[in-house]
Amino acid sequence: MTQEWQRTNALRSDLARRQALLEIDVLTAQAIGLTLDELLTLYRLRFRVMRDYDQNTWYDQKGRIVFTTNRGLVGVGLPRKAVPKDWEAGIRYAVDDKPCDYKGLGFDTVREKKSGQVTKTFPDDTMSETPQMTTVSYEAPFFRMDREADYRRAWAAFEERFREDKDEAPTEPAAVETSEKNDEEKN
Repeated sequence: MTQEWQRTNALRSDLARRQALLEIDVLTAQAIGLTLDELLTLYRLRFRVMRDYDQNTWYDQKGRIVFTTNRGLVGVGLPRKAVPKDWEAGIRYAVDDKPCDYKGLGFDTVREKKSGQVTKTFPDDTMSETPQMTTVSYEAPFFRMDREADYRRAWAAFEERFREDKDEAPTEPAAVETSEKNDEEKN
């Protein structure tokens, strides 16, 4: 990040946005005085639905969500199992440039893919009233993230960063305070 806005500052992938939100969680927890264990306990006990979504969200090598059970992200990524109605809706799939048949494609079919590409082409009406065919490519292998491990890493990184700030040379007021104590001790 820079002081001035630049095109490269945007968080363009699902994974980059997830990481930013995770870091905000950690910074907020530290700011209000929670411990790491308290943050993890809150996540486990108070955010069970989010935890379930985290455990069932898979990313590709570009940071795109390739599969999720998150009900707020309907239509994002691939369905769990092939949906024959996708063909009727104009949705087409391909694996390594080989088109799938009318039965469609489900994430369960490609989850273990070690390399290659899966594409989804669909009528997209998010940018205009007239649907435009949009193709999204997913690069294998696919993976899940571990929010608890990521919380631990972010916590340690911010703790280290802020510890460096505290370990810097004393500021003027602290030096004056020390001088005053020395003067009092002399008297």
